[in-house]
Amino acid sequence: MRMLKKNNFIFWVAFVVAVAYFVLSLVFMTDYYSFFYDGTNQTVQFFKELQILNRYIFMQSLIVLVSMILLLPTGLKANNYSLVSIVLLLLSTIYMGIRMTNTLPTITYFIAKYHQLTLSPNLVASSQLTVLELAKLMTIVLLVLLVILTLESIVLWFRTRQRRKQNSEVSYG
Repeated sequence: MRMLKKNNFIFWVAFVVAVAYFVLSLVFMTDYYSFFYDGTNQTVQFFKELQILNRYIFMQSLIVLVSMILLLPTGLKANNYSLVSIVLLLLSTIYMGIRMTNTLPTITYFIAKYHQLTLSPNLVASSQLTVLELAKLMTIVLLVLLVILTLESIVLWFRTRQRRKQNSEVSYG
């Protein structure tokens, strides 16, 4: 029972992080608009390349958020885990693992590229770099939470299945 409560806690933390990750993807480019309107060719090119990363993060956050929402009615939080919820969680974790392992080096690349930009005084804003660092941190946290949640859910599913099997043997034996 304690593992179930722990799994519920991890689920809700992952859900909150998924929502925050989605919101971050929506406001990701806000601080970079000055790069496009008031910048040089170098900052405009950075802005355009960063939009590709933003689109990638948006799709990634949307998929993980939809997966988390779909897990609510499939019984992930119930005492009896359904195979559908385990498969959905496993598939979304594998998919997100693949996507996030591509995202992390890309974010690191843009952080390094940001440091190489020649910025005019009216373009310098500390929040621009913070958004990239926050995206990197949230990507790592969400991936770790999904892996932990998946592993614990699989263990709980096997325990529930074993308990059902033992109860059916006692009932019929």
